[in-house]
Amino acid sequence: MSKVLAIDYGSKKVGIAISDISQKIAFSLETVSNKNLFSFLEQLFKDEKISLIVVGNPLSLKKH
Repeated sequence: MSKVLAIDYGSKKVGIAISDISQKIAFSLETVSNKNLFSFLEQLFKDEKISLIVVGNPLSLKKH
């Protein structure tokens, strides 16, 4: 089976999470600066079999 990649895009950094092979549990993988995002993802796609990408959609930009 393949894995699910989750991307939480921020203005300066991007949080990356990846699921297990059964796609039931996600694990935090890395926090990457925006300028290094595409090179990080390129290497990740070479190393992992990804079938789905989920991108977070912030409902509010307020910090609590």
